[in-house]
Amino acid sequence: GVMDEKLKDVKHLLDKTVQVMTRKANIEGMLKQSTDGRYWDLWDRQKLSYQMELKRKSISEYEQLLTNKLVELERHFNTLELNKFGENGESPKNQTLLRNPSSHLRQMKSVQSLRNTMNAQLDAAEHLSVCLAEQMASLRIVESSEKHDMKRQIFESVGLSYPDPSPPPPSNRTSSFPSPGGRLLLASSSFASDGTPAKNRVVSEQETARRRQRYSLDHSWTSIEPPKATVKRMSKKDHEKKS
Repeated sequence: GVMDEKLKDVKHLLDKTVQVMTRKANIEGMLKQSTDGRYWDLWDRQKLSYQMELKRKSISEYEQLLTNKLVELERHFNTLELNKFGENGESPKNQTLLRNPSSHLRQMKSVQSLRNTMNAQLDAAEHLSVCLAEQMASLRIVESSEKHDMKRQIFESVGLSYPDPSPPPPSNRTSSFPSPGGRLLLASSSFASDGTPAKNRVVSEQETARRRQRYSLDHSWTSIEPPKATVKRMSKKDHEKKS
């Protein structure tokens, strides 16, 4: 009987020891959490986030309520204005607008979208016209008069007068092809007859004469053949005999 009592006392002491150890571990964990700043930051964030969510919901509810009140107030003002100008003078269009404000908003949105589309198309057309003008300028696609003016500017920059685009008279045409010197002479005479200055005429004639002289010299050099030389082979013995 004494041993059983002792065993019961030991079990009771073990249970008390386990309870004390668990309480000790719990208290140590609470002390660590109380001394750790991250725990308090997390706690504050959770608490603040909950409060912020409640405030956000209340603000959204008040905003919706205020919007509804403003819509009702606007309708009331519209009815007051219509009553001021006379109930009998109301047009069916205004009545439909008051009855169906959503349809009016849809019509306004459609008109605005159409206007934006037209503005976008006009901007695109203007951009395309600018691009087309640039391409025409780069490809030099201009009218015939502008082409003649450009040719005239090129001739004048070289120092020659722009020839008349009309065909020459039949008397000036030749049946046979002239020589290179004759071509240059004809070209210089045609430019001179169009009214070139005397200085340009003299320079062109001198250049033509110089080219004709060079052409004649080249022709004479090609016609002259050098004299043929003959070489006679002699043996060494014949050469010694003659010497």
